[in-house]
Amino acid sequence: MLTRARVLALATLGASCMLSIPPYEERACDAEHDCLPGWQCVQGACRSSGGLAGGGASGGLGGGSGGATAGGGAAGGQAWVDAGITWLQVRDGFGAYPKCSGCTLRVDAGNAVSATVVDSDNDFAFGRVQVTAPLTGAGGKAQGYLRLDAAPPSRRSPFFHLFVTDAGSGVGQLSVLSLAVEGGALVSVSEAGALATAQFSSSHLLPDAGRFLPGTDYHLDVRWKQGVFVDVFVDGLPAIPQRQVTPSVGTHPVAGTELRLGISTIAPGNSTPGWSDTLWGWAVADDADSPWP
Repeated sequence: MLTRARVLALATLGASCMLSIPPYEERACDAEHDCLPGWQCVQGACRSSGGLAGGGASGGLGGGSGGATAGGGAAGGQAWVDAGITWLQVRDGFGAYPKCSGCTLRVDAGNAVSATVVDSDNDFAFGRVQVTAPLTGAGGKAQGYLRLDAAPPSRRSPFFHLFVTDAGSGVGQLSVLSLAVEGGALVSVSEAGALATAQFSSSHLLPDAGRFLPGTDYHLDVRWKQGVFVDVFVDGLPAIPQRQVTPSVGTHPVAGTELRLGISTIAPGNSTPGWSDTLWGWAVADDADSPWP
């Protein structure tokens, strides 16, 4: 449940701070793309049945993940193109849905992903897609919503994970940037050679509660420039610290990128059971400095 302070903070954000996600009403649905709780599929479209429909100041799981069709269709038209949006979850969806034995992954009519993993040995369930997000020049950015549906693990577990396929140097996949939870804290990590010469990681405090609270919707905004910085915002406010400086440039060329949303792994030594999360309304763009539409 949103605290009063967080609701007020969200309500005062300007239009340039968050993406304007279309409403959930009329979302296309079928046997493979069911509607969210509180909605029902009527003649191929999601219609409100009360309960969880709509959402609060952050958009809610119903209002925040909306759009026009399941995995395609209109989602802002020319505005998304002009803003350099290279991948929009509600519009473009995913190309694959890997998950481990005993883990679950649910994808709704708005391409929102809900992942549940068992433990450190059975620890992945995510939507995977090839995206274009340059790491040189103007850099890149991503934003979207996260809700922890169960208490987070004690060890680092990424929910947003961006890779490059570095065919030129022979290193294979290189982890450019991940956003993870670790005992409730928000952690950003980049592997050596991606955004900087050496690996870096930073643990961030959330602006209000300090740590993620299960059952609460959070809006995340991360921006990066190779060899310059990684910036993290939560609900439109700077995380603490906001900026991780990367003064040395990366050393590997970029040949392609892969994005994973859900739960991509849990670091060894986790002392708690598996966990669950839901991610919706995410977008990736190729300019760290420009505002979102």
